[in-house]
Amino acid sequence: RHGHLVVDEIYHGLTYGMDAPSVLEVDDEAFVLNSFSKYFGMTGWRLGWLVAPPGAVADPEKLAQNLYISAPSMAQHAALACFQPQTL
Repeated sequence: RHGHLVVDEIYHGLTYGMDAPSVLEVDDEAFVLNSFSKYFGMTGWRLGWLVAPPGAVADPEKLAQNLYISAPSMAQHAALACFQPQTL
């Protein structure tokens, strides 16, 4: 029916002794929603991301431009710090 799989991976990575595969490993046309809140212990910061198939990026991008101005600067800097080697 030409639909897309939309997966909330907010709790992705919170496992005990094993790796959890992302849905993108089995379906590269899926939409994936994720956040810094649970994985990086930034509860309440309301900062996340969406992975979308290349052909579908334009529509969510338009929504984001009209629904959100931007995340607070402090939250953006903290999110970038999550990707530093010493944080992982």
